[in-house]
Amino acid sequence: GIEDYLVATQPYGSGSSGARLQLFSGFDGDAPWASETMGTGEVEINGVFLAVSPTDPVDMKIVAVLAEGLRAYDGSTGALAWTIPIANDGASFIPAGATGAEIAIYSSFDGTIRFYDVDTQVFLREITVPVPVTAVTTLNGDLHAMLITTAGKLALVDGEAGVIRSSTDFLGDFQIPGTRISSIENDDVSWTVAVGAESALY
Repeated sequence: GIEDYLVATQPYGSGSSGARLQLFSGFDGDAPWASETMGTGEVEINGVFLAVSPTDPVDMKIVAVLAEGLRAYDGSTGALAWTIPIANDGASFIPAGATGAEIAIYSSFDGTIRFYDVDTQVFLREITVPVPVTAVTTLNGDLHAMLITTAGKLALVDGEAGVIRSSTDFLGDFQIPGTRISSIENDDVSWTVAVGAESALY
């Protein structure tokens, strides 16, 4: 079917101020809503993701990842729902956390990944991996199968125990920002994983 499109905009150049999220209809191009202006000056957006509550699948939040913290907006109305004020270099949504859906927020240069409950925004735990950390995601949304670019390698990490289960050889220096991880399940026991950076695709 026809999908809606979410656009994150941030200012560039002198005199510009704040960043916004805007939702556009894939049917007619209308804009059902736009978020409030976030921050002042040239605000840096580290990413955007959808967060769906496991207890209420209709309750969808659109989360803007800003350098100084996360801001979640109601997917239907665009109203601000909650914030997590923590400096970061990126974040991702983990549907299958230890006891429910979680959000992983990472800091590149100290290797810390902090986990929060998506419903309550309560801090749950933190783990540390080798620096720098440039991208974080999961295989099939599983906390125990996190994919992390760390110290120039792609690693499979248990996000609850903080254990690196396996990793590649050194691939290269991944840029911050600009590194992306994508995966597809081949069968019950194997996946194909791609890592893209500004200089190479692995």
